[in-house]
Amino acid sequence: MMFFGDGLQCLQVYQAGVRNLDLTFIFKNVAWPVIAGLSLTIALPYVAFMGIVPLTGLPYEHCLLVYRYFFPALSLILLVYLLVTLAVRRVNKLYIKVKNDKYLVGRQLVNYGTSPTELFLEEIEDSEPVQESGEH
Repeated sequence: MMFFGDGLQCLQVYQAGVRNLDLTFIFKNVAWPVIAGLSLTIALPYVAFMGIVPLTGLPYEHCLLVYRYFFPALSLILLVYLLVTLAVRRVNKLYIKVKNDKYLVGRQLVNYGTSPTELFLEEIEDSEPVQESGEH
């Protein structure tokens, strides 16, 4: 789900220019997803917190203390999750790039998943047999 609009729609607004400015298109496809995303980012944790914490039976002062640190903790957890996801994607891209640089020749994988001894045995089998001459 994309909260912050589509890049192609922003490009379409930019290419239309000032003269052909379509405010309904801008509001529906560019501004509204940003407004909805930011509103949900603020409202959902508040509603979830105010619905769950009072059911625990904590005193009001403790509820306020938990509420004070709820948003920073949630933001920190989200930031760590995003950073870990970004790191995993980058490591995966690096692995694929190294694998392609090492084993991809044209459009065919070469020597991927085979041991050096298997390659040596294949070369021996593929080579022409040596013809022995009867002369010494």
